[in-house]
Amino acid sequence: MQLKQLQGGCLLVLALGISACGTGGGGGVTITPVQGKVSQGPVQGATIFADRLNSGTRSVMDGDEVNATTKATGIYDIGVPSNYGDYLLVSQGGTDTITGKAAMQMMAPPGAANVTPLTTMVALVPADQQLAVKALIQASGISFDADISTNATPAALFLAKSIETAIETLGKTIDPSGTLLTGAQLCDVQQKALSAIAATVASQPNLLTTATLQAAISTGITNAIPAIVAGNDGVTVNSADIATIATAVSNTVTTVATSMGSATGTFGTTTTVTEALQFPPATQSAIDTAVTANAGTAATVVIVHPVVAQSNSSLTGIAINSPVKVVFSRAMNAATITATTFKVNGVTGTVSYNATTKTATFTPAANLNYETTYTVTLTSAIKDIDGITLIPASLTFKTVLRPLTGSTGSSGTGANF
Repeated sequence: MQLKQLQGGCLLVLALGISACGTGGGGGVTITPVQGKVSQGPVQGATIFADRLNSGTRSVMDGDEVNATTKATGIYDIGVPSNYGDYLLVSQGGTDTITGKAAMQMMAPPGAANVTPLTTMVALVPADQQLAVKALIQASGISFDADISTNATPAALFLAKSIETAIETLGKTIDPSGTLLTGAQLCDVQQKALSAIAATVASQPNLLTTATLQAAISTGITNAIPAIVAGNDGVTVNSADIATIATAVSNTVTTVATSMGSATGTFGTTTTVTEALQFPPATQSAIDTAVTANAGTAATVVIVHPVVAQSNSSLTGIAINSPVKVVFSRAMNAATITATTFKVNGVTGTVSYNATTKTATFTPAANLNYETTYTVTLTSAIKDIDGITLIPASLTFKTVLRPLTGSTGSSGTGANF
């Protein structure tokens, strides 16, 4: 299965191929209807698009890519031309209609009937381990790609809800307020955690007890934290504190099991039940309270520093009269952004901060030199509104060429990082 780098908001991904069937089009092109359901609970309002693998921008809906929006039931229906090429079906955004929460990132391997936390476990392990993970899931009494919102055994719901709740707890541990991570960072955190859990799950003898599932999730989170820190600027965790996070996250397995009436996780594998009946509002509320409490036991060991949210750290063709603008990842303390903490080498100027756009601006006192490379330095003395220090940044830009005699030359562009 080919995965693409996640960008922007959290994504639900189903890898698909092309078949030439369905209703016709001109010139021998036929349309293949692609239908399915995104199910955590049912995910409503997600944008579904067939994201081409060989053209356009990965994980971004390009203008010529077919798309639809999931219904209240989580159902989608799009038509893909037979000459479209290989693609991934991507569902971006959306709300779990049972819990009212934003849907977590999920995946499914090719041919799966639905996209759920359980199909995610299959999709994220190597191909030679997928049969083993499918067997572990099917031991709960359902197919690995069953619609868990409407047709699942208590054992399967225990497994799916434990995975979902563990990922939610990790998110709250790293970002208690829900304002520190960007959408792209949250997706990256979820994917790294799910990948590590899936790898651990593949080696388990079973997933039907609290003890085995809790151990798998704890090991997965332990393995995921270093990768999360390495892949997300601003997120810092001391190695000695990783075990605290893993314990806080994996304890949610006991939370789910207890809410279902068996702390040991012994649940039926034959009779099916809907997710809404298994987790009525009062039960879900109790789980939510426990998630917040578990996350709170480890939240202080994770620091998410603000960062400079530049799309490019090196710019060229900058006008000699351009101010230098830098956007931060969150609201900053304006008093800490000064000509001492926000500098352009060899240039004097004034510094201002726009709280609405989270943008700091350095305005040079005079025009810059032509054909010159400048370095922009932002120091750790800059802090956000909560007093958390900025991850220092060093950016560069080069001004435009000097115009020829008698020519107006190029006016250049703005130095907007």
